[in-house]
Amino acid sequence: MTQPLEFRFALTRDEFVRNARWYYLRRPSTWIFLLLLALLAIIQWSAFYVSPLLFVVSAGLPLLLYVTVLFLIVPWMAGRQVQRNERLRVEMTWRVTEDRIAVSTAHGESTMDWGTFQRVIETPDAYLLIFAINKNMFQIVPKRAFTPEQRPVFEQLLAQKLSAPRAASA
Repeated sequence: MTQPLEFRFALTRDEFVRNARWYYLRRPSTWIFLLLLALLAIIQWSAFYVSPLLFVVSAGLPLLLYVTVLFLIVPWMAGRQVQRNERLRVEMTWRVTEDRIAVSTAHGESTMDWGTFQRVIETPDAYLLIFAINKNMFQIVPKRAFTPEQRPVFEQLLAQKLSAPRAASA
């Protein structure tokens, strides 16, 4: 790729919420914690036969609470943050080369090398670039930002620079 790949987009509240959910669905720690909660529930059920109501309250409630917080409350809070902070909704211009990613907005510019990101998760409508240092942070790049010619070029760079995009299953 000799020419920089340049594209523009402004993220919407719905894109933040939807992609936060996809991110948490793809995190191994989410599934490990859910599995541990389920195992504890099974152990409780088999070791201490309790009434169904007590079992639902003591085992089902933590599972329900965890899922509710992770997939409803956290994305909703992210969406509220986006609504309140204009800097999160501002149009961004990305210039991507073999060596760097430069992102500029009306508020400033930052340049990162590809090592800033550890991997990428592909969702139905975006690419989530997971940061290498803080794996709880990710950058959303919506697929709608690309022309039909740009998208394969970007995907090739992702495959080359990061682990190949892993599609999030629906």
